[in-house]
Amino acid sequence: MTRSRYQTKLILDTSILISGWRLCRQGRPLVEIRQSEVVRWATRLADRNNTDALVTPVYMEMIAGTVDRRELLLTRAFLNCFRCVDERRILPTDWEEAIRLAQRIPRKPRPRDLATV
Repeated sequence: MTRSRYQTKLILDTSILISGWRLCRQGRPLVEIRQSEVVRWATRLADRNNTDALVTPVYMEMIAGTVDRRELLLTRAFLNCFRCVDERRILPTDWEEAIRLAQRIPRKPRPRDLATV
């Protein structure tokens, strides 16, 4: 596992990441946002919370909430600034269920919450 510059054992949850994303985005169209900008957002969010740790289900939920290629690209750049402390290791049955839920295409394109699908 990659070492972190943070000494805390806190783990970021989805609500903190989404709140940080929305606060920085401020409703701007995604085409106006650069990857370097979302990297700064992620770094500030980690600094503010004194942790860069997250777990695979949080990563998956953020990725599954994207609605187009641009948002997926930016979300990946954002998430790559954090460490998956479980090293993306999950039980095979949990992985298959997560993939099944994440691949579901909604009738109306909108962010999904995997906890309620």
